[in-house]
Amino acid sequence: MRLPVEQGDEAVAALAAGRLDAVFVAGLPAAPAVRSLLESRAARPLSFERATAFRVRHRWLLPMTVPRGIFDLAADRPPADLDLLATGVNVVVPSWMHPAVVRVLLEAAREAGRGGTQQPQKLIAERFDLPTPEYATLPINAAARAYYEKRDERDLKTLVFRWLPYRAARWIDRWGVLLAALAASLIGRVKILPWLTKTYFTVHLNRAYRAMAALERSATAPGADRAALLAQLAEIDRASLGLPVPRRMGQEYMDFRQFLHDLRGRVEGVPGREC
Repeated sequence: MRLPVEQGDEAVAALAAGRLDAVFVAGLPAAPAVRSLLESRAARPLSFERATAFRVRHRWLLPMTVPRGIFDLAADRPPADLDLLATGVNVVVPSWMHPAVVRVLLEAAREAGRGGTQQPQKLIAERFDLPTPEYATLPINAAARAYYEKRDERDLKTLVFRWLPYRAARWIDRWGVLLAALAASLIGRVKILPWLTKTYFTVHLNRAYRAMAALERSATAPGADRAALLAQLAEIDRASLGLPVPRRMGQEYMDFRQFLHDLRGRVEGVPGREC
């Protein structure tokens, strides 16, 4: 028959009356059924002789040795070491659950297993380093995997969840990727802006040099229109005044201005038509 773990007295009575030959209990050592059976003279605990074989066939079973007298030293319960099987329990959460909540659940499970006064329960938790993903039979949540892999010292998101309030951590988790992308974009623009400015300056400066070279050749031709050449130089001068000059290109700009000034002087001294 099957009984709730709280009804240990009924299992003891059934054993004493001979209605049952054996009782299998799945529960914590502090459960009423386990306590009643351990304290009963009509029952004695037995070991699983093939506990390791059960573990090989069923990965959710945890073989462990319970030391003699761990439940009651004075009464010597159990009277000998026991090879038992513990059952692994999966905590199932929805996929949308916040990673911070997953971590809190795991921390609570760890503290519940090791912070209590029930020594057998602490023995089980410490023996198998519970909670652990080793006996999981379902897919492991990504936040839980990060917790198990001890990445909290290196994982910035985990540090955020640890030190910030839950709502703030949730907001960062939701919008952090977008903010990181915007920050990366801004950093990229800051780095590329000087290069773009330098390229723009170089292209326009070379264009102005080519225009002045052509103008200089025209000035040496017989019957050159000096007024038209000076007007072209004035246009180049006005365009160069609005050109953004990079910090490291100042000398090149001053050389350009000096060449423009010298060329204007040479054009003004060229004999030819005024208009």
